[in-house]
Amino acid sequence: MKKIIAIFSALLAVATACQKHYELNTSFTMPTSLSSPSSVVLDVTSTATVELSWTGGGAADGGIVLYEVLFDRAGGNFSEPLTVMPSDLGAGQTLTLSHATLNTIARKAGVAPNQSGSFIWTVRGSRGGVSKVFDGYETLNVTRGEGIDNMPERLYVAGSAAKEAGQEFRVVEEGLYSIVTRLGAGSLRFTSEKGGGLVFHASAAGKLVEGEGDYTVQEAPATGLARITVNFNTLSLKIESVEAQLHAAWEATGVDFAVLEYEGNGVFSGEGEAVFYGPGRDGTPSWCSWVEERYSFLVEIDGVQKRWGSSFGGNSFTPDGTESFYYIYEFDKADWDALWKMDHALDLKNVRVTVWTNKDNQFTHMVEEAGPIVYDQPTSTPAELFLTGAAAETDGQAFRKDGDKFVAYAKLNAGALSFVDGEGVKYFIQNDNDLYIGKRSYDVAASEGVTRVTVDFSTNKVTFDEIGTDVRMIWGCNYETVIALSYQGGGKFAGEGRVVFVDSTRPESYTRGEIVARDQMKDITAYLKRFVPGFENAWVDKVAPFMGIRESREIEAEYMLTGDDIVYSRRFDDVIACAGYPLDIHHSTGGDCTMVFTKDNHDIPYRCLVPKGVKNLLVAGRCSGYTHEAMAATRVMSTCMAVGEAAGRAARIALDEGVEVGKVNVKAVQKELRETGAYLGD
Repeated sequence: MKKIIAIFSALLAVATACQKHYELNTSFTMPTSLSSPSSVVLDVTSTATVELSWTGGGAADGGIVLYEVLFDRAGGNFSEPLTVMPSDLGAGQTLTLSHATLNTIARKAGVAPNQSGSFIWTVRGSRGGVSKVFDGYETLNVTRGEGIDNMPERLYVAGSAAKEAGQEFRVVEEGLYSIVTRLGAGSLRFTSEKGGGLVFHASAAGKLVEGEGDYTVQEAPATGLARITVNFNTLSLKIESVEAQLHAAWEATGVDFAVLEYEGNGVFSGEGEAVFYGPGRDGTPSWCSWVEERYSFLVEIDGVQKRWGSSFGGNSFTPDGTESFYYIYEFDKADWDALWKMDHALDLKNVRVTVWTNKDNQFTHMVEEAGPIVYDQPTSTPAELFLTGAAAETDGQAFRKDGDKFVAYAKLNAGALSFVDGEGVKYFIQNDNDLYIGKRSYDVAASEGVTRVTVDFSTNKVTFDEIGTDVRMIWGCNYETVIALSYQGGGKFAGEGRVVFVDSTRPESYTRGEIVARDQMKDITAYLKRFVPGFENAWVDKVAPFMGIRESREIEAEYMLTGDDIVYSRRFDDVIACAGYPLDIHHSTGGDCTMVFTKDNHDIPYRCLVPKGVKNLLVAGRCSGYTHEAMAATRVMSTCMAVGEAAGRAARIALDEGVEVGKVNVKAVQKELRETGAYLGD
């Protein structure tokens, strides 16, 4: 009890220590100096940058201070700054600006195009809700080049090339306008009002100009659709071709769930089936063990595939009720990036998908239910049918066609099952085993034996009958088994029969056996088709090219291995192979067999390979020195391979030693066999 109290006291002390109050240290000092070029000649088409910087100051505890740069007219006090920008990376002591951005600030400060003037800037720092402004400022003198100061609040497309004249641009940011519209060859201009107002156009070199005039579109985009970007900050015009179809695609597979067509006025729309991926769902990748509903839009811009996706980066979320959730941003395509999760209420529904390139000045979209998915039942019988899905024993296993019915035998797994015809049309089961057309599936339990699957297109029904894994052909007089067939997989049963009273050393006897064996196959096939359900339309798939011979002549060897040697697992000093197959003696009369299993393996001595009365001859395989009983166990392939290897090594050693094979050093043979991985009972 004392130990328990001591432990509890220690835990209480630890818990008390963990409750120590933590306070963020908001103390920081401001920079001590500001720095920027004294003057800059601006060129809005330049890619050059200008850096503003400051030094000194920082957080008392060495942490991060966030900085913003405030701009104002010369003589201002920053109480109402022209603009405010975060520093590089938000906490850096620099701000890097393009000439176009400086030109915008200069315009706001009242510096006219092709004139010189100045504006001032300072720094504001903040940490933990505490903010301070630097006590001082720096002046930046600028000379503006060409520019347009009559920045329109709205912008519209016009001209003979504009197939949707009067369509409004989206204001991406101050001075930057974008539109997706139908475009042909001809004249192009822009206006501040629909059908009037200020006029803007681009020169032949693509430079934006205020005033009457037109830019000539020499050739219409091959798609008939274009994205026009007008940048008043850089005085530039950019026209890109846009694919007229927008692909709403699942990220897991890249498969479209809807294809959106361009309707006009910057709007794409289309309908499709929202069928999420997941366990048991058709087409679900093998790695996907969860509900997968992430999507985005794929579109070609100037022949390059782009992703129109979310701002969530590598994260994905379901709708949160805000309009901003559906806002679209453009990215290069990267796997599992910038995706949305679809509302789960839309799973297994028809959906209508709409993308607005300008809806209330937002680039956005919506996915809405368009009604239930209605599946049709087949009205015709296909020429071919195949099993597919995780439940299929072999994906793509073919059915046998019998009129309007298709029959397949398979050992089903647990999981999703569906069917596909030779044209790629998919079928599934629902309700009371009814057959429908569609890319869905039906969950089945694993079958203990073989299941006969019957798909009847005359009734649009599917039936499952379990029939086991073994089929026996029996004599009608005494019901004894003539041949046992076992399931081999893929709808195939196979077995072997026997022909007795054949002397394989006499050609006429062997020929008779071949004839009898083929007659037996005909009888077996006829029996199965007549009496075994499911075999009505079975056929013989393959026949061995010749009759297998279990035993014929054997040599009389220096030692004859016996059945007792095998049953009692006897060991020999000149062992060159070990075997463990049981005695499997097929009787020459009566059709029966004797099977004797042993507790251990047995040796095969080298002397069984050496025939009496013949020099320099080794006999390996079924004709080695074995009695009839021993032959029943040693005839199998693995034993013949082991004995054959020993014979080959012994022959080489005999050549190396210059001796007869019957007098070879067996110890040397054994040593080499062991070194190469052979098992000799030790």
